[in-house]
Amino acid sequence: MAVAGDIGSTARLELVLASRLDEIARLAAAVESFCELHGLPARSAHLFNLCFDELITNIVIHGLKEAPDHAIAVTLALGRDWLRGTIVDDGPPFDPLGIGPPDLHAALEDRAIGGLGTHFVRTLMDEVGYRYQDGHNHFTLAHQIPGRAVPENDHVNPDR
Repeated sequence: MAVAGDIGSTARLELVLASRLDEIARLAAAVESFCELHGLPARSAHLFNLCFDELITNIVIHGLKEAPDHAIAVTLALGRDWLRGTIVDDGPPFDPLGIGPPDLHAALEDRAIGGLGTHFVRTLMDEVGYRYQDGHNHFTLAHQIPGRAVPENDHVNPDR
């Protein structure tokens, strides 16, 4: 697989969300519109919306402790055969990928709390990554779209 980021993106969606759970609905609508506009399968929008919902919910509740005065930057970039998402927040450093996989075979009452959402994201995406840089958490996700070819230099910003 070509790593998302190897090739320049051909279209971008950029949103800055307030650190509130109700902003996830605005993001979901923008992701669906972006995917529809660029002829992407509905499955792509669905996968990213599931993952964005999980990760942003965790950022707002656990990372930012539901403080409403933070911004969460979300980008969706379309390449020739991939779709890459990034989430950037200014919460305390936390690498969700550092959590080991959950024991899916244990009885529900015996399972440790946490880690299932990250496992879920890893399962749905072809690539995930995390880094802490310049006081910000950067989480990346990528999904391959086989056989996809798109026009060059297409840019979308729904805040305009």
